[in-house]
Amino acid sequence: MSVSLYLPPPPSTNRLRIPQRGRLVTSREYRRWQDDAMMALLKQGRTGGGLIDFEEGTLVDVSLTVHRESNRRQDIDNRTKAVLDIISGIVYADDAQIAALHVYRGEKRQPGGVAVEVREVVSE
Repeated sequence: MSVSLYLPPPPSTNRLRIPQRGRLVTSREYRRWQDDAMMALLKQGRTGGGLIDFEEGTLVDVSLTVHRESNRRQDIDNRTKAVLDIISGIVYADDAQIAALHVYRGEKRQPGGVAVEVREVVSE
């Protein structure tokens, strides 16, 4: 079994939380992306609400292909945390189910975003 999704381009991990009054809080940019990503998930039939594709205990292999909108340099590894956090509890129950994670740089495209492929790990 596999699940394919496309999400809007996430903010860099460096901009998910910002210091405010001596503590870290979720940035406005990250909250806005979370709203956009949830709308994208809803449009693709992923509602959460207890309907998880891969139940707890099922190991998964996650592939992310990061498509940027411009030629601006960006570290693709800084785009993974937000994506994994938003699909946890919707596609799989917990991040601990991830047996393998693959991150690829995709071609430039409009709109940019992240193609997500989640597959069940089949043990032999």
